[in-house]
Amino acid sequence: MERKKIPAASVLIRISPILLAIAGFMALRLGAMKHVANPVFSTVTTCLAIQGFLFGFYSTWTNHNERERLDEISRSMSTHYIGLFPDHLNEIIDLVERTERTLSIMADCADYGSFSSPELHEKLLRVIEDVARKKDGRIKVRLLLVGKPAHISRSSPYWGQRFDDLLKSTNFCDCLNQYLQFHEGVKKPQNDEEFREMLLAQQIKVEKDLEDAHVKIKRCQDVSDRRSETSGLFLWIRDDVEAVYLYDHTAPSAQGVAFLTRDSTHLKIYTTAFEHTWNDERKEKSVGA
Repeated sequence: MERKKIPAASVLIRISPILLAIAGFMALRLGAMKHVANPVFSTVTTCLAIQGFLFGFYSTWTNHNERERLDEISRSMSTHYIGLFPDHLNEIIDLVERTERTLSIMADCADYGSFSSPELHEKLLRVIEDVARKKDGRIKVRLLLVGKPAHISRSSPYWGQRFDDLLKSTNFCDCLNQYLQFHEGVKKPQNDEEFREMLLAQQIKVEKDLEDAHVKIKRCQDVSDRRSETSGLFLWIRDDVEAVYLYDHTAPSAQGVAFLTRDSTHLKIYTTAFEHTWNDERKEKSVGA
Protein backbone atom coordinates (compact mmCIF):
# COMPACT_ATOMS: atom_id res chain seq x y z
CA MET A 1 0.00 0.00 0.00
CA GLU A 2 1.23 3.48 -0.85
CA ARG A 3 2.14 5.59 2.14
CA LYS A 4 -0.01 8.58 2.81
CA LYS A 5 1.65 11.73 1.47
CA ILE A 6 1.86 14.65 3.89
CA PRO A 7 1.46 18.11 2.29
CA ALA A 8 4.55 20.35 2.39
CA ALA A 9 2.63 23.06 4.25
CA SER A 10 1.70 20.59 6.96
CA VAL A 11 5.34 19.56 7.34
CA LEU A 12 6.43 23.20 7.74
CA ILE A 13 3.78 23.82 10.36
CA ARG A 14 4.91 20.78 12.32
CA ILE A 15 8.61 21.61 12.33
CA SER A 16 8.42 25.42 12.63
CA PRO A 17 8.30 25.44 16.47
CA ILE A 18 11.45 23.29 16.61
CA LEU A 19 13.28 25.48 14.10
CA LEU A 20 12.31 28.65 15.98
CA ALA A 21 13.46 27.20 19.30
CA ILE A 22 16.81 26.10 17.83
CA ALA A 23 17.33 29.55 16.30
CA GLY A 24 16.64 31.22 19.65
CA PHE A 25 19.09 29.01 21.53
CA MET A 26 21.78 29.61 18.93
CA ALA A 27 21.27 33.36 19.23
CA LEU A 28 21.72 33.23 22.99
CA ARG A 29 24.73 30.91 22.88
CA LEU A 30 26.63 32.85 20.24
CA GLY A 31 25.88 36.20 21.84
CA ALA A 32 24.87 37.62 18.51
CA MET A 33 21.75 39.13 19.98
CA LYS A 34 22.88 40.56 23.34
CA HIS A 35 19.99 42.97 23.46
CA VAL A 36 17.52 40.13 23.45
CA ALA A 37 19.51 37.93 25.84
CA ASN A 38 17.31 38.65 28.80
CA PRO A 39 15.19 36.48 31.12
CA VAL A 40 11.97 37.17 29.21
CA PHE A 41 13.43 36.12 25.87
CA SER A 42 15.11 33.10 27.47
CA THR A 43 11.81 31.99 29.01
CA VAL A 44 9.93 32.39 25.71
CA THR A 45 12.61 30.48 23.81
CA THR A 46 12.59 27.66 26.33
CA CYS A 47 8.80 27.42 26.11
CA LEU A 48 8.98 27.33 22.33
CA ALA A 49 11.60 24.59 22.47
CA ILE A 50 9.51 22.47 24.80
CA GLN A 51 6.45 23.09 22.62
CA GLY A 52 8.37 22.13 19.52
CA PHE A 53 9.73 18.89 20.94
CA LEU A 54 6.34 17.91 22.37
CA PHE A 55 4.66 18.69 19.06
CA GLY A 56 7.24 16.67 17.16
CA PHE A 57 6.79 13.69 19.50
CA TYR A 58 3.00 13.94 19.21
CA SER A 59 3.22 14.07 15.40
CA THR A 60 5.48 11.00 15.28
CA TRP A 61 3.18 9.06 17.62
CA THR A 62 0.10 10.11 15.63
CA ASN A 63 1.66 9.13 12.29
CA HIS A 64 2.62 5.72 13.72
CA ASN A 65 -0.96 5.14 14.87
CA GLU A 66 -2.28 6.30 11.49
CA ARG A 67 -0.05 3.78 9.70
CA GLU A 68 -1.27 1.02 12.01
CA ARG A 69 -4.88 1.96 11.32
CA LEU A 70 -4.23 2.01 7.57
CA ASP A 71 -2.62 -1.44 7.76
CA GLU A 72 -5.60 -2.72 9.72
CA ILE A 73 -8.01 -1.27 7.14
CA SER A 74 -5.96 -2.87 4.35
CA ARG A 75 -6.12 -6.30 6.00
CA SER A 76 -9.88 -5.98 6.42
CA MET A 77 -10.47 -5.25 2.72
CA SER A 78 -12.01 -8.06 0.67
CA THR A 79 -8.96 -8.11 -1.61
CA HIS A 80 -5.54 -6.96 -0.47
CA TYR A 81 -1.85 -7.34 -1.19
CA ILE A 82 -0.05 -9.91 0.99
CA GLY A 83 3.53 -9.42 -0.12
CA LEU A 84 6.27 -10.63 -2.38
CA PHE A 85 7.67 -14.13 -2.52
CA PRO A 86 8.66 -15.78 -0.22
CA ASP A 87 6.91 -13.73 2.50
CA HIS A 88 3.44 -14.56 1.18
CA LEU A 89 4.09 -18.26 1.80
CA ASN A 90 3.18 -17.53 5.43
CA GLU A 91 -0.22 -16.21 4.30
CA ILE A 92 -0.75 -19.31 2.16
CA ILE A 93 0.08 -21.52 5.13
CA ASP A 94 -2.46 -19.64 7.28
CA LEU A 95 -5.11 -20.00 4.57
CA VAL A 96 -4.51 -23.75 4.24
CA GLU A 97 -4.76 -24.18 8.02
CA ARG A 98 -8.23 -22.58 7.96
CA THR A 99 -9.57 -25.14 5.47
CA GLU A 100 -12.72 -26.95 6.57
CA ARG A 101 -14.16 -28.56 3.42
CA THR A 102 -12.17 -28.07 0.20
CA LEU A 103 -8.73 -26.89 -0.84
CA SER A 104 -8.02 -26.27 -4.54
CA ILE A 105 -4.48 -25.44 -5.65
CA MET A 106 -3.33 -24.49 -9.13
CA ALA A 107 0.33 -23.88 -10.01
CA ASP A 108 2.98 -24.97 -12.46
CA CYS A 109 4.73 -27.21 -9.93
CA ALA A 110 3.95 -29.13 -6.75
CA ASP A 111 6.88 -27.71 -4.79
CA TYR A 112 6.16 -23.99 -5.03
CA GLY A 113 8.88 -22.15 -3.11
CA SER A 114 11.07 -25.19 -2.41
CA PHE A 115 14.22 -23.75 -3.98
CA SER A 116 14.09 -20.14 -2.78
CA SER A 117 12.65 -20.87 0.67
CA PRO A 118 12.97 -24.58 1.52
CA GLU A 119 11.98 -24.22 5.18
CA LEU A 120 8.74 -22.35 4.44
CA HIS A 121 7.96 -24.73 1.59
CA GLU A 122 8.43 -27.71 3.90
CA LYS A 123 6.05 -26.13 6.41
CA LEU A 124 3.47 -25.50 3.68
CA LEU A 125 3.80 -29.06 2.41
CA ARG A 126 3.22 -30.54 5.87
CA VAL A 127 0.21 -28.29 6.46
CA ILE A 128 -1.37 -29.42 3.17
CA GLU A 129 -0.74 -33.06 4.10
CA ASP A 130 -2.27 -32.54 7.55
CA VAL A 131 -5.38 -30.94 6.05
CA ALA A 132 -5.74 -33.76 3.51
CA ARG A 133 -5.64 -36.34 6.32
CA LYS A 134 -8.11 -34.47 8.54
CA LYS A 135 -11.53 -35.90 9.33
CA ASP A 136 -10.67 -39.25 7.75
CA GLY A 137 -10.08 -37.69 4.34
CA ARG A 138 -13.40 -35.83 4.22
CA ILE A 139 -11.58 -32.60 3.30
CA LYS A 140 -11.21 -32.58 -0.48
CA VAL A 141 -7.71 -31.44 -1.50
CA ARG A 142 -6.85 -31.10 -5.19
CA LEU A 143 -3.68 -29.95 -6.90
CA LEU A 144 -3.83 -28.92 -10.55
CA LEU A 145 -0.45 -28.65 -12.28
CA VAL A 146 -0.70 -26.44 -15.35
CA GLY A 147 1.95 -26.57 -18.07
CA LYS A 148 4.80 -28.91 -18.84
CA PRO A 149 7.05 -29.93 -15.93
CA ALA A 150 9.81 -27.38 -15.40
CA HIS A 151 12.57 -27.32 -12.82
CA ILE A 152 12.05 -23.61 -12.12
CA SER A 153 8.61 -22.08 -11.67
CA ARG A 154 7.55 -19.28 -14.00
CA SER A 155 6.93 -17.17 -10.90
CA SER A 156 10.63 -17.36 -9.99
CA PRO A 157 13.03 -14.55 -10.94
CA TYR A 158 15.43 -17.33 -12.04
CA TRP A 159 13.05 -18.78 -14.62
CA GLY A 160 14.36 -19.01 -18.19
CA GLN A 161 18.01 -18.37 -17.28
CA ARG A 162 21.03 -20.58 -17.81
CA PHE A 163 22.72 -22.11 -14.78
CA ASP A 164 26.09 -20.55 -15.67
CA ASP A 165 24.49 -17.10 -15.80
CA LEU A 166 22.60 -17.68 -12.55
CA LEU A 167 25.85 -18.45 -10.75
CA LYS A 168 26.84 -14.80 -11.32
CA SER A 169 23.98 -13.74 -9.05
CA THR A 170 24.74 -13.52 -5.33
CA ASN A 171 21.08 -14.05 -4.46
CA PHE A 172 20.91 -17.20 -6.56
CA CYS A 173 24.09 -18.61 -4.99
CA ASP A 174 22.67 -17.91 -1.53
CA CYS A 175 19.47 -19.77 -2.45
CA LEU A 176 21.43 -22.69 -3.87
CA ASN A 177 23.62 -23.00 -0.77
CA GLN A 178 20.55 -22.75 1.49
CA TYR A 179 18.81 -25.45 -0.56
CA LEU A 180 21.81 -27.80 -0.36
CA GLN A 181 22.14 -27.26 3.39
CA PHE A 182 18.45 -28.03 3.91
CA HIS A 183 18.54 -31.14 1.70
CA GLU A 184 21.55 -32.93 3.12
CA GLY A 185 23.16 -35.42 0.79
CA VAL A 186 22.05 -33.69 -2.40
CA LYS A 187 25.00 -33.22 -4.74
CA LYS A 188 25.78 -29.66 -5.83
CA PRO A 189 24.94 -29.27 -9.55
CA GLN A 190 27.68 -28.26 -11.95
CA ASN A 191 25.67 -27.47 -15.07
CA ASP A 192 22.18 -26.89 -16.47
CA GLU A 193 21.34 -30.56 -16.77
CA GLU A 194 22.34 -31.44 -13.20
CA PHE A 195 20.50 -28.40 -11.83
CA ARG A 196 17.36 -29.38 -13.73
CA GLU A 197 17.58 -33.01 -12.59
CA MET A 198 18.08 -31.98 -8.96
CA LEU A 199 14.93 -29.82 -8.85
CA LEU A 200 12.75 -32.17 -10.91
CA ALA A 201 13.66 -35.00 -8.54
CA GLN A 202 12.45 -32.83 -5.66
CA GLN A 203 9.16 -32.19 -7.47
CA ILE A 204 8.59 -35.91 -7.97
CA LYS A 205 9.24 -36.51 -4.27
CA VAL A 206 6.78 -33.77 -3.24
CA GLU A 207 4.08 -35.15 -5.56
CA LYS A 208 4.58 -38.60 -4.05
CA ASP A 209 4.30 -37.22 -0.50
CA LEU A 210 1.09 -35.37 -1.38
CA GLU A 211 -0.46 -38.43 -3.05
CA ASP A 212 0.38 -40.52 0.03
CA ALA A 213 -1.58 -37.92 2.03
CA HIS A 214 -4.60 -38.44 -0.29
CA VAL A 215 -4.16 -35.24 -2.30
CA LYS A 216 -5.61 -35.73 -5.79
CA ILE A 217 -3.22 -34.42 -8.45
CA LYS A 218 -3.88 -33.76 -12.13
CA ARG A 219 -1.69 -32.19 -14.79
CA CYS A 220 -2.84 -30.16 -17.76
CA GLN A 221 -0.03 -29.66 -20.26
CA ASP A 222 -1.80 -28.18 -23.27
CA VAL A 223 -2.74 -24.66 -22.24
CA SER A 224 -1.62 -22.76 -25.34
CA ASP A 225 -5.20 -21.93 -26.31
CA ARG A 226 -6.22 -20.94 -22.76
CA ARG A 227 -3.39 -18.62 -21.75
CA SER A 228 -5.69 -15.78 -20.75
CA GLU A 229 -7.74 -18.11 -18.57
CA THR A 230 -5.41 -20.22 -16.47
CA SER A 231 -1.81 -20.23 -17.65
CA GLY A 232 0.17 -17.86 -15.48
CA LEU A 233 -2.42 -17.94 -12.70
CA PHE A 234 -1.49 -19.54 -9.39
CA LEU A 235 -4.31 -20.25 -6.93
CA TRP A 236 -4.88 -21.51 -3.40
CA ILE A 237 -8.65 -21.56 -2.76
CA ARG A 238 -10.13 -22.80 0.49
CA ASP A 239 -13.80 -23.65 0.97
CA ASP A 240 -14.68 -21.40 -2.01
CA VAL A 241 -14.71 -18.43 0.39
CA GLU A 242 -11.10 -17.27 0.39
CA ALA A 243 -8.19 -17.42 -2.03
CA VAL A 244 -4.58 -16.40 -2.51
CA TYR A 245 -3.67 -15.68 -6.12
CA LEU A 246 -0.74 -14.43 -8.16
CA TYR A 247 0.25 -14.14 -11.81
CA ASP A 248 3.59 -15.40 -13.03
CA HIS A 249 3.78 -13.37 -16.25
CA THR A 250 4.43 -9.99 -14.62
CA ALA A 251 7.57 -7.88 -14.85
CA PRO A 252 10.73 -9.47 -13.33
CA SER A 253 10.64 -7.06 -10.37
CA ALA A 254 7.00 -7.94 -9.68
CA GLN A 255 7.20 -11.71 -9.95
CA GLY A 256 5.58 -13.47 -7.05
CA VAL A 257 3.37 -10.51 -6.06
CA ALA A 258 0.43 -12.15 -4.28
CA PHE A 259 -3.03 -11.07 -3.12
CA LEU A 260 -5.64 -12.52 -0.80
CA THR A 261 -9.30 -12.14 -1.70
CA ARG A 262 -12.66 -12.85 -0.09
CA ASP A 263 -14.53 -10.99 -2.82
CA SER A 264 -17.37 -13.15 -4.16
CA THR A 265 -16.90 -12.01 -7.77
CA HIS A 266 -13.17 -12.78 -7.74
CA LEU A 267 -13.81 -16.14 -6.10
CA LYS A 268 -16.40 -17.07 -8.70
CA ILE A 269 -13.96 -16.26 -11.51
CA TYR A 270 -11.11 -18.23 -9.95
CA THR A 271 -13.17 -21.26 -8.89
CA THR A 272 -14.72 -21.41 -12.37
CA ALA A 273 -11.28 -21.27 -14.01
CA PHE A 274 -10.03 -24.02 -11.72
CA GLU A 275 -13.04 -26.31 -12.22
CA HIS A 276 -13.07 -25.80 -15.99
CA THR A 277 -9.41 -26.76 -16.28
CA TRP A 278 -9.69 -29.62 -13.79
CA ASN A 279 -12.60 -31.17 -15.72
CA ASP A 280 -11.17 -30.51 -19.19
CA GLU A 281 -10.92 -33.76 -21.18
CA ARG A 282 -7.64 -32.67 -22.77
CA LYS A 283 -5.78 -32.79 -19.48
CA GLU A 284 -3.29 -35.54 -18.72
CA LYS A 285 -4.43 -38.43 -16.61
CA SER A 286 -3.96 -38.13 -12.88
CA VAL A 287 -0.38 -38.04 -11.70
CA GLY A 288 0.61 -41.44 -10.40
CA ALA A 289 -2.39 -43.16 -11.99
